[in-house]
Amino acid sequence: MSTHTGNTTTTPTGSTTPPAAASRPTRPRRKPARISVARQVRQQRRGYAVAVLRTLARTHRGRPVAQIHATLRSSLTPLGVRLTPATLRELAADVAAGRPVELP
Repeated sequence: MSTHTGNTTTTPTGSTTPPAAASRPTRPRRKPARISVARQVRQQRRGYAVAVLRTLARTHRGRPVAQIHATLRSSLTPLGVRLTPATLRELAADVAAGRPVELP
């Protein structure tokens, strides 16, 4: 013996449930926020790397390319920026020549 009142159904046991709740499948829960945190960390490291490159370009202008190359490699690797040796050489040559540089 059920009585229907408004949006809920009352059963003789006294519990009230919305009529569609019992038949609706449960949606999978959202994944934890770790994905967005990882993205934020990656963006933050990228920002640090850009700042390091900009500072290096300003302070190492005119120095030998080999020295700039070594400094770039040792400065960018801990920030998670992996560049090919050719790209590093190109960046180092641009810094030495005083040309504007940016991360690829």
